Amino acid sequence: MTRTVAGAEQWARQNVTTAGGGGFYNGYNWNGMCQALMFRACALSSSASTAYQAYLASGADHPDWSAAPRGAFHWWANYGAPDPGHVALDLDGGGTRCLMASSKLSGGEDFAPGGYCIGTQSVPRYTSLSGLRYLGWTLDNVGSRMADVGTPGPGNNPSPSDYVLTADDQRVLQTLAQRGGYTGPVDGVMGVNSWKGVQTAVRGYGYTGPIDGIPGTNTYKAIQSLAQDGGYTGPVDGILGPNTIRGVAAWLQSHPPTTTPAPGPAPAPPAGSYIYGIDVGTSQANLDFLAARSAGFRFCVVKSGGSNDGTHLPYTSPYYTRQVDAARAAGFLVGHYWMTGWGTASGDAAYFLSHLHDYRPGDPLMIDVEGVDGSPVWTDAQTAAFINAVKSGLGATPFLYTYSALLTSRTWTQTQATGAKLWIADYGMPAGSPRIGSAYPTWAIHQFSSTGSVKGIAVDMNVAKPDAFGSATLPPAGPNPVPDPTPDIPLTDGVTLQRVAQLGGYVGPLDGVLGPNSWRGIQTYLTQLSLYTGPIDGVPGLNTYKGLQLLAQRGGYTGPVDGVLGPNSYTGLRNYLAQVGGAVTISTTDAKTLQQLAQRGGYTGPVDGILGTASWRGVQTVLSQGYYNGPIDGVPGPNTYSGLQRLAADYGYTGPIDGVPGPNTFAGVRTYLSVTAGGPGPISTADGIVLQRIGKAGGYTGALDGVPGVNTWKGVQTVLRGYGYTGPLDGAPAANTYKALQTLAAAGGYTGPIDGVMGVNSWKGVQTVMRRFDYTGPIDGIPGTATYAAMQRMAKLGGYTGPADGVLGPYSWRGLQACLRGSGYAGLIDGAPGAGTYTALQRLAQIGGYTGPIDGIPGPNTYRALANLV
Repeated sequence: MTRTVAGAEQWARQNVTTAGGGGFYNGYNWNGMCQALMFRACALSSSASTAYQAYLASGADHPDWSAAPRGAFHWWANYGAPDPGHVALDLDGGGTRCLMASSKLSGGEDFAPGGYCIGTQSVPRYTSLSGLRYLGWTLDNVGSRMADVGTPGPGNNPSPSDYVLTADDQRVLQTLAQRGGYTGPVDGVMGVNSWKGVQTAVRGYGYTGPIDGIPGTNTYKAIQSLAQDGGYTGPVDGILGPNTIRGVAAWLQSHPPTTTPAPGPAPAPPAGSYIYGIDVGTSQANLDFLAARSAGFRFCVVKSGGSNDGTHLPYTSPYYTRQVDAARAAGFLVGHYWMTGWGTASGDAAYFLSHLHDYRPGDPLMIDVEGVDGSPVWTDAQTAAFINAVKSGLGATPFLYTYSALLTSRTWTQTQATGAKLWIADYGMPAGSPRIGSAYPTWAIHQFSSTGSVKGIAVDMNVAKPDAFGSATLPPAGPNPVPDPTPDIPLTDGVTLQRVAQLGGYVGPLDGVLGPNSWRGIQTYLTQLSLYTGPIDGVPGLNTYKGLQLLAQRGGYTGPVDGVLGPNSYTGLRNYLAQVGGAVTISTTDAKTLQQLAQRGGYTGPVDGILGTASWRGVQTVLSQGYYNGPIDGVPGPNTYSGLQRLAADYGYTGPIDGVPGPNTFAGVRTYLSVTAGGPGPISTADGIVLQRIGKAGGYTGALDGVPGVNTWKGVQTVLRGYGYTGPLDGAPAANTYKALQTLAAAGGYTGPIDGVMGVNSWKGVQTVMRRFDYTGPIDGIPGTATYAAMQRMAKLGGYTGPADGVLGPYSWRGLQACLRGSGYAGLIDGAPGAGTYTALQRLAQIGGYTGPIDGIPGPNTYRALANLV
């Protein structure tokens, strides 16, 4: 268990001059041991090799140091290469007094003047003295949290930059917070409630975190995304500055708040004027309700739950409460609908009534009768029973929602008798012209499209008759054109999309203003590539946007295919356009070279110079051995081409790694094919002895005669496979490390559970295996200096370079973890080395300093590095 904050400070003051395993282990002082100090002083359960690595393993950060609570961990990184970084423990909250291991204590408190480099310092002064970049604070440090960590404060500087929000800036943010339900004063002092309002308001701009009033990077990035709609052109990096605030202010001006009319009947709109609205469920989790309201929609029906899923039990929709709140805050008339299915009319009605959120008189209620997800389609009698039960409970009559074909296939006598109005889904018909036949006297709401879009998120679009909602309070009434819910697209990105449209026959201007002809060209091209199956109608919907993201994947895009185009989607599209525009040209000769390379990756087709998906899969498989980390999908993009250049660079190519391979790149690839054509050559006696010494670590007991045979290679393969450790190389042994040690112990006869709890029998197995590393003590299950010294000798195979003194420190453990993890070999322990064995051998050699290609062809440099290990 971790210590209290006061306990950590006390430990630090008592161990200022403590050296060795319990204190500083560099022999001099605490300088450079900031994370080690945190590990020891706070009694953390896990650690990492550097402060920056610990930061990466410690969860989401909060950039505002002034909001940090007592017990938070503050993090810094070097500019450029972030390692090793720095960390400190906040002793009082607010970043004013932080425990740290550093020589930058001027102006703070040095616990022991004289060079021990341990004391306290404030966050801003350390940042100034060190020149490091402040990353933010976290409550965790590699999964551990102080025993008495405090509560975060509101803070006053939500940015890792030097910019501090002014009172005017904070008034702008509080005005934004009002759009998210904040009702407090606009006084220029942001607090928890202000931030909760901001977090609610930016839901539609990518924020998916909790509404907790504690702003962090994700909150700030969402604010910047919103600011972009107000003209902000800077990066979305989570660092707020004056330009971000200007963008927010402009957004607020262009998105005036909705004014709620006085209670009572809504003003009668002009004759023939319909009311447009949307309905939302789980697919609209991150919908921007403010943007939807600004687009002209006036009512929003939210899915409350249903009984249609596989449990056959009633449930509440996961986003129901959040969506009702957001829709209400945006000014919508809010409705609630229930999806029927496996439940009974009385049971579903009771659940629906008891789980309504923020129901207000006049809110429309709906019962959805469809038979979704294979659930039963309710009868007229069941539907009427549900409606009557809700009427008895609330005095309000739910609408019947169903689709045209189902409506006209049966009679609805009992449902009509309840007085329920009809909400009918009939796509493909003009808004306001649904097909209901004689099944129902008239309709009240027509769901006429499922392909609407608000900032890239698909929505169903509905039109209601002027009297559909009775005396409910609506947003301001009046003539209301059909909303245009097309997401806002910057002109630069619009030009990119028009260039895609040109590939589908678009001949209009490249002005960034997308119209139906632009979208028809895009849909035509996506259809030709089998990336889109919808209509060529010039009206973009979710499937159009998803098709564009699939196309962007061919240009290196690796994000989700969710229909929400972002900066990375457009970057992928631009990369793709560069490829098809002639930036990457591959001759028939070079294509044959690539097919020969692909054969090394499993390609079995002809070498005919015609590159297809199978050829590229083979190429990507080869490149995945250290040159490429993208998908093996047979679709070449910039990452694939850059991987080819990296491979070629190991064989003579000296040009740029720019993702545009040319003749020199392919010459390097041909050199690779030539050099590696013969497989690994004969093994010298000296190199054979190196392999046998490695094999001893895997159980080889034969002579060191330099002639490796089956048993030698079995031992080598055992070492390369490792013992199942998958954790970080952090030098801090925890359960996963000990589980791997127990797996190692099994090679020494241990038969107990692999549970990470080392006991006598576990250690007996380890001691037996340590015989391979010159352990000569008893097999008694009581580890001591001799056992640990043997483990340090084993750790040398993992890169440990210290003495075998029997004192296991972080560097010893890090080397052991590397051994227990292995080198990526997953083949059989059969004593017959192949490409997998040789490739893994080269990875092991990297620990010894090998920097050449991982090509499965070990040469002098490979064996020289292996000799360094043994």
